Amino acid sequence: MEHPAATPDDLLGGTVDATPPGLAGAGADGLSRRRILSLGSAGVALSAVLAACGSVNTGAGSAGAPATTTTTRVAASSHDITTLRTLSSIEALLVKVYQSAIDANLVKTQSISDAVKAMQGHHKQHLSLVQRATEHGGGTAFTDPNPVLLARLQTRLVSLRNEQDVVRLAYDVERLSSQTYQVAVSSMDNTSLYEQLMQIAGSEAGHVALLSVLASSPPTPVGTPDGAFGATDQAVGAGTGV
Repeated sequence: MEHPAATPDDLLGGTVDATPPGLAGAGADGLSRRRILSLGSAGVALSAVLAACGSVNTGAGSAGAPATTTTTRVAASSHDITTLRTLSSIEALLVKVYQSAIDANLVKTQSISDAVKAMQGHHKQHLSLVQRATEHGGGTAFTDPNPVLLARLQTRLVSLRNEQDVVRLAYDVERLSSQTYQVAVSSMDNTSLYEQLMQIAGSEAGHVALLSVLASSPPTPVGTPDGAFGATDQAVGAGTGV
């Protein structure tokens, strides 16, 4: 079975306007607290949504904490190992993206700052889980941000100037990650990985939906906001950068 690599240059390289509908009208200073609260329940329910996005069953003794697993080590196919390493590289990239925003102190709205930190925490957890799955399958865990995607993203990272830039960039990379998980789940040879990867995929899609709301792009009547689930045209092919 062939798993061709996608080329998400249009999202990461900034060669097209990837601004979610509604974000273009945000002011130069980013998204104000009033703008968030004007979205109705979005501001009130933010903590609950983030908690749901981070709910991945790790077998941990306490919520959200990675735990020692007792999963039997079963050799995984080379495709599964490559896919898991690719997913790890994207999780590490997202951790870096959010850390860049935190270090630059560009996010001034408290609710968005909380969201950025919470989503970064989710990705750290996802990274640990996927790395552990790689090792249990007999592979070597990938630890660095995906070098191919990072190179395409570099201009946008160094050009971050305000809260609006952070939300737009986070939305783009989260959407790419969500779509990659959708493709990965359907292509895995080891069906025992389905449940955990689907939980992570749901969390990633939740991030997309939340960022879409923060960017004032409301859900459509027939689905989740801006293709959180469904489209896979921006999915990263297994083996890209790893």
